[in-house]
Amino acid sequence: MQSDRERLQARLVGVNEGKSTADKRCGQFLAAIMNGATVGVGVRVMKFHREGDRLVMDAQAEIPEIASEVEFLTLLMNVGLDRVRRCLLPGCGNWFVASKGQKFCTLQHGNRYSYEVWRKRQKKGRRGR
Repeated sequence: MQSDRERLQARLVGVNEGKSTADKRCGQFLAAIMNGATVGVGVRVMKFHREGDRLVMDAQAEIPEIASEVEFLTLLMNVGLDRVRRCLLPGCGNWFVASKGQKFCTLQHGNRYSYEVWRKRQKKGRRGR
C-alpha cells in the first residue's frame, strides 16, 4: 500500500504532465493555494489558507465532479505544503514532494544546475586574465 507521500508524488507527476482535465484543475488549485487564494469549485467556493506548513480547507466539497480534486487536496493536507515544491532548474518548474532540503525534482536537474553554475564561474574567471 502506498503512503500519502507516494500517492501525492504520483498525482504531482500527472499535474506536471497535465494530460487530463482533472490534473490541469489540480495544478491550478495547487498554484492558487501556494499563493493563498479563494478557489471557485462548481457552485461552491472553498477557501484555503496556510497555517504554518499546514493547509486548512474551510469548506468540504462533496460534488462528484470534483472528487479527484478533493482527494488531491486531502493528500496535500496530510503530507504538508512545506513538502511540496517546484523544481528550481530554469525551464523546469515541475512540482514534487521534497525530501528534507531538496530543491530539484530529480538528481539530474540538481547536477545540471550545479554544472551550469560551475561553468559560469569558469567563464567569469577566464575573462579576468
